[in-house]
Amino acid sequence: MSSSELINEIELRKKAEEKLKEYENRLKQIVEERTIHLKEKSKELEAAKTKAEEADRLKTAFMATMSHELRTPLNAIIGFTELMDDATPRQEFMEFKDIINKSGVRLLTTVEDIFQLTYIETKEIEFYNEKFNLNGFIHSLMDNYEEEKENFHKPYLDINFRPGLEDKDCFIYSDPKRIKTILDKLVNNAIKFTKIGAIEIGYEYARKGKFKDYFIFHVKDTGIGIAKEFHDMIFDRFRQVEETNTRNYEGSGLGATIAKELSKLLGGDMWLESEPNKGSTFFFALPIKIHGQKSQTKAITETKKAIPDFSTKRILIAEDTESNFKLLEQYLKKTKVEIIWAVDGVEAVEFCKQDDKIDLILMDMKMPNMNGYEATTKIKKLGVKCPIIAQTAYALQDDEVKTFTAGCDSYLAKPIKSRELFTVMEKFLRN
Repeated sequence: MSSSELINEIELRKKAEEKLKEYENRLKQIVEERTIHLKEKSKELEAAKTKAEEADRLKTAFMATMSHELRTPLNAIIGFTELMDDATPRQEFMEFKDIINKSGVRLLTTVEDIFQLTYIETKEIEFYNEKFNLNGFIHSLMDNYEEEKENFHKPYLDINFRPGLEDKDCFIYSDPKRIKTILDKLVNNAIKFTKIGAIEIGYEYARKGKFKDYFIFHVKDTGIGIAKEFHDMIFDRFRQVEETNTRNYEGSGLGATIAKELSKLLGGDMWLESEPNKGSTFFFALPIKIHGQKSQTKAITETKKAIPDFSTKRILIAEDTESNFKLLEQYLKKTKVEIIWAVDGVEAVEFCKQDDKIDLILMDMKMPNMNGYEATTKIKKLGVKCPIIAQTAYALQDDEVKTFTAGCDSYLAKPIKSRELFTVMEKFLRN
């Protein structure tokens, strides 16, 4: 081989080695990139797995809590009902009755919380704004909170209201039902977690800052407080600060979640300030406009506790379930009202055709042969002027719209409480 050929061969080999080195470096780069990518994917998968396991754990804990919150009151209701008979001493009978009633209320609250959160998550909840006096509205809730103190065996707690505006200046336009739900959940928690001291409900109208022109409400207590690391947790759907088998406080743990979600759906937000053993203050800001003076609307007044006298009135109860009718009959017996019973919508319409002396109708919405919606529409078409109050068990799906569309004048959700029934009836029969 000549020297020139040897040089060419060396150069070719050198280029081949360089190319091989280039391929080797590229291969290393690809391997490194793939390794980094696989590590990232592995981290993502590990994080997803951890998140899924945590979600599964939380749901399991939540289901265990729900099982406890449903079975505990049911156990009392079924057990004490079984114990009650003709031989039960009156004092024990009254004690059992009180336990059954409180257990029923606790059970209803849990069921309503579950359904309400479901409707919030699926965006099936609707809002209905109206004009009302905010101070009068909150004052009307105070009696309920006094009863709630009794339910928790804490009659010694003080519950105070600190308004941010004078009565004449606080007529607003918003959804009182949803504001009531938010306040109820926060006050219920405040009573539950406060052993001594006081609870304050209040609001202010913000004229500057982040929430300018918002109403900022607060519920402040002197209870056990919440450590900072748990502040966000208590608003989570499946989280509770206390998630062990030694829970000291009853409840589903959904109150704060529902309250915050409703605040956000109303266009606002919720947050808290709290330290262990120094109490908690929950705030929620809502974009509510002040709506004129007293002459433009009416205030919401406090519910009267006295049993009304309807001795000159006649009402028609359309109800297919005998037990439900008998309950209403027992409630209304105290008012001395005359009662007519229709077992379905067809009978209700016939009674209205034959009798023009009916002052009010309590209309069940789900009945055989003809439901309450159809019966109401037919009765209104007859020219009957008396008010029709819907009574339905479909209260959690904002069924008010459907009842009002059918022609009903008001609405009661089952289970119906005597005080709520009397209040609605007084509205239409007081004259």
